[in-house]
Amino acid sequence: MKLICRQVSGYKSWEIQCQSGSWWTECPFPLLINEKDWSKYLLSLVPPDFNRRTQFDWDTKIHEHWGIDFFPDALPKNPINRLNAIKPIAKEAKDSRMRYSFQKGGGWDGRNTGQLKSFAAWQIEDFSWMPCKKSLLDNRITVPPDKAYMPGKGIGGLLPEINVKIPDGQEGRDLATFLTQILNVREGLPSAGEMIWKEWIEKLPGAAERTTDHGVAIRATRMLYRNFFELHDEEPEWFDEISNIPCLKWDKGEKNEQLDFGSSSDIYWLDESYLAEPNTRMELLRRFNIFILEQEQGKKAADWYEIKPLSKIVHVMPRFYSEDQATTNIVQKRYDERYNSLKVASGLANLPRPENLKILAVDNLRLRIIREEQTISAPRVRSWKEDGLTLLDRERKWEALGLALVQRQTRKGLSNLFENLLRARDGNEVLQRLRDLGVPESAIEDLEIDFQEAVTANTKEPRDQKKTEEETPAEDVESSEDKSATEVTESTQESSISDSAVSEHEERQTRETTPSGTVSQSRRKKGENAEHWIRSSISDLLSVSDWAVSSQSERDHLNRESDIVLSHPNFGKYHIEVKHVEAGEIFWSEREVSKAEDHRDKYWMVVVRPGYAGNDKNIIWFWNPLEDFKDLPRHGRWFWRTETDDPEIEITGWNVPSPRKKQDATHFNFVIKVSNEFLANYRPDTSRGLLWLKEKLDQIK
Repeated sequence: MKLICRQVSGYKSWEIQCQSGSWWTECPFPLLINEKDWSKYLLSLVPPDFNRRTQFDWDTKIHEHWGIDFFPDALPKNPINRLNAIKPIAKEAKDSRMRYSFQKGGGWDGRNTGQLKSFAAWQIEDFSWMPCKKSLLDNRITVPPDKAYMPGKGIGGLLPEINVKIPDGQEGRDLATFLTQILNVREGLPSAGEMIWKEWIEKLPGAAERTTDHGVAIRATRMLYRNFFELHDEEPEWFDEISNIPCLKWDKGEKNEQLDFGSSSDIYWLDESYLAEPNTRMELLRRFNIFILEQEQGKKAADWYEIKPLSKIVHVMPRFYSEDQATTNIVQKRYDERYNSLKVASGLANLPRPENLKILAVDNLRLRIIREEQTISAPRVRSWKEDGLTLLDRERKWEALGLALVQRQTRKGLSNLFENLLRARDGNEVLQRLRDLGVPESAIEDLEIDFQEAVTANTKEPRDQKKTEEETPAEDVESSEDKSATEVTESTQESSISDSAVSEHEERQTRETTPSGTVSQSRRKKGENAEHWIRSSISDLLSVSDWAVSSQSERDHLNRESDIVLSHPNFGKYHIEVKHVEAGEIFWSEREVSKAEDHRDKYWMVVVRPGYAGNDKNIIWFWNPLEDFKDLPRHGRWFWRTETDDPEIEITGWNVPSPRKKQDATHFNFVIKVSNEFLANYRPDTSRGLLWLKEKLDQIK
């Protein structure tokens, strides 16, 4: 494949004529190029007017032309190899021109000259040869270079991005320069006011209807509208012509959200963060079509489209279990001591003075979301301000206060800053954190006086608050599986049923014992985090139902534990066992198996895999684990107590008493092998995510 130049002088040049309003001339490169491409090139040429007629009416002749032979057939399929083949000739081909001459006319002797884009330049610039990823608005796998975007520079899934992996180092920088400077691959989105925005927005409904990947359609639509409203400060003149507004609509059959388009009168803006809580948002979706951009991102769009905010449609009422005056006093005192530090660190002049801060710590703070006198959701919230009083959820008191202090502030990260300073153990730690933030030493010296008489380090929490936020399990957000052979163990549970003397502490120790006999603190923590997250999520899911969710694990008269117990006034109790599984084994203790046998229809197991917090597919329900696991390979494992509670033995000298005492094993676990394939394929349509628990409960009669 090479660049070819054809030059002819005088009257031997190629004649060019008008046929049906377009150019026609003999191809200077017979057998070397595709005839269809030559015809497309001629159609693309628009000559300038001359003496009220076009130039080819005045004896126009072509003297010089350029083309690339065997293009694009000779291009390699591999994207990098394709670019390397084009690179040596690209700039010269782009700069080449079709040169011609024409009779002056009007009685004047001689000829004038002119030039237009050559066939070679058209091949490089206008032919669809650049490898790209399929997109919502363009499903081609090759496009002209100036219609493609550099990786991550377009709108993901909506516009074509080049399907080229840019290497690291100087080689990658050189390639990026070639792509953007020579081939004109786009590095950014069009400016505000360009009509291409209107074209994209108008094409979007049809493109979204054709695609089968609804997730990509939602993400691409959201990115398009977010970028559009970020770039446009003023409403374009054509904006009122857009009648199809994107929204999310609940699909009752698929039981998930789908992209739809409608008029502004049928769409609502989810404008407040408390409405975005997952269960609340789902319940709202069941009742309303929600605009594609939510909360602050959708504010400008809601104004331009005149979309009604949901906070004006639903009624909100805070509810909590009890007031906690002891925690209120702790928070109030700490804010008083650290007020100046918060002010210096944030630069905010409008922080409420300590004497003006009206707060109340409460237990289990929730917001009842009410629509037409019906409670549709009751999500937990960290804080809520009403009638001048700020309610704080006591379990997350520092986070709650941080959020309350920055309400209506737009600066990102401010609530985290406040939380970190409030959570610090004492004044010295506060000052060190201020130094880490770059606060000048002179300002820190002025703040030291705030802590000279403070006793925050010795401030005691209420008895039931000993477990601080630092110790509170957080949701697991891992995205990959840990397959290390040294961490193959999951929870190994209790002793024999008859041995009720086994302590709860000892039982927990054996739950997380590795094959070597050591306790995996990381594994235990992950299991606790998973159980806490599942319990909290179920509590939110069932917050407006007749089901009660146990606040902690419960044991029966045989000392058999249930991680979570659901209680209903008519249907009784249902037991849920939570298993956090990473490496393909489920540890099921004999007590748990015994409980499953006694409560076959009311004993369920939920297996949570890494990344469960953001992916329903990693939450798998087994409604009858005894049957579900019966055909899986398994083995057993005995465990012994690590210490004895026998009385001391009287001895003299250094002889070990004989005979040696033997001790029966106290713990037995079933170790069930579960492959990734089994977990991935197990009833994927009826066992994934928390919503299927609600479906299951709704079926109970």
